[in-house]
Amino acid sequence: MSDYKLLIDGKLVSGAMALNVINPATEEVVAVAPRADRAQLEQGRRGQSGRSAVVGDAGAGPRRAAGQAG
Repeated sequence: MSDYKLLIDGKLVSGAMALNVINPATEEVVAVAPRADRAQLEQGRRGQSGRSAVVGDAGAGPRRAAGQAG
């Protein structure tokens, strides 16, 4: 299984807690996702000021309606 991390203020950090990701067909744990605690959440929010709220949003350019030629 991969070791997933949280990206907080530009750094990859382990979560304070973990959440099992379960395949509903087999009920097998397929991954363990990191979960932030309140302190990590606040740290991420403080580091977010002045940045785009959505990863990949900066510099994405104009959005086009479905079916519109590019």
